[in-house]
Amino acid sequence: MNIFPDPVISAIQLLPFLVTFAVLWSVLFRPLQAYLAERDEVVEKARHDADHFEKEARAAIQRVEESLATARKDAADIRSEARLRAGASEAEILKEARGKADKFVGDGLVQIQADTREAGQALRGAVQTLSRDIAGQVLGRSIEA
Repeated sequence: MNIFPDPVISAIQLLPFLVTFAVLWSVLFRPLQAYLAERDEVVEKARHDADHFEKEARAAIQRVEESLATARKDAADIRSEARLRAGASEAEILKEARGKADKFVGDGLVQIQADTREAGQALRGAVQTLSRDIAGQVLGRSIEA
């Protein structure tokens, strides 16, 4: 028994292997490598595009946030200005209302004082008349003023 293989038999067995390998290389492995290389390129391009779109999205978000900040500032300025105008208008309205109220109260006081004087005069006249009547009844004679 020989432990070394026969070179002729080994060469004959190697020949179908090499033919099969050459056919598989040209039919399967080379197109598969080309497909995998193309897929790697597509994946790399997609990653590059995704990075590009992400940068654009971040820039767009930044622009929107800046626009929102500007809009918020403008709105705050408008609100502040409106509050100032409203405060001035409120002060003017209150001043006018206080003036009317003061005039109304003053007119009321004048009317009350006039009514008080008139009522006082009427009461004095009534008191004098009643006093004479009561004195006349008590004395039993008529008293003239």
